[in-house]
Amino acid sequence: MQYPFYFKTSLKKALRDSLKKNEVIIFVHDVDSLRDIKGADIRTEIGELNLAKAVIVHNNTMGSALQNLGLKVPWFSLGLFDYLLPCIPERSFSKGTTVVFAGNLGKSEFLCNAEIETLGLHFNLYGPNFSKESIKWENVSYKGSFPPDEVPLKLEGSFGLVWDGTDVRTCDGPTGTYMKYNNPHKLSLYIAAGLPVVVWRQAAIADFVETNNIGITIESLTDISKRIQTLSVSEYNEMAMAVKKLQKQVVSGSFTRRCLKIVKGQILDTV
Repeated sequence: MQYPFYFKTSLKKALRDSLKKNEVIIFVHDVDSLRDIKGADIRTEIGELNLAKAVIVHNNTMGSALQNLGLKVPWFSLGLFDYLLPCIPERSFSKGTTVVFAGNLGKSEFLCNAEIETLGLHFNLYGPNFSKESIKWENVSYKGSFPPDEVPLKLEGSFGLVWDGTDVRTCDGPTGTYMKYNNPHKLSLYIAAGLPVVVWRQAAIADFVETNNIGITIESLTDISKRIQTLSVSEYNEMAMAVKKLQKQVVSGSFTRRCLKIVKGQILDTV
């Protein structure tokens, strides 16, 4: 069962009663209190999660944080969200200074910062709610908004950027801070496309990126240009090959299947 539960209060009560009576595995999509959503209460969310037989969380950092906040049931790390596609995109990318950013452009406030023009990069943007008035920089190109199964085929650039908040120098605010806990879906999108990534070094996914050699981690967007300059073509190509290995898993649902198999073996088969 997916979490959060976006139901009316009356339905939520029935759902909680059902959780108490059945052996249910909760698959966490988001934890609203961790991303500071108005009205979300961590005690309520922990209480709902504790009604499950087990919980699947984004990563070990999120699992440990929830455990410290009172999660008592067993939790399992998904590792990475899958990005299902009917076939593997056959794309190739090369080292350069063009950075891709895909997502809801209306909430990506850092793109409105004038410092974007000073980074020595070109940005290709994909997604809804683009504003020419707010994102008006010469080094930014808006490429359009596409259905999820088409986006991986449209991305043009050398790196996919995983960033959030209002600032180019750090990921700040509720959405930026949430990156310390979550697996952003755009990471899976970039991997599905076969594109190496750039992520905030303090993000929960930074260790995954470095361990699998699928991109670079940075403290500030001002670091990207220099990091690219010091990256050799062969090093970039090694990253691209590492992404290709994960790509096959992500587009076929391997991360979800693997996690469910572990949960079944350790929890459900012992009931």
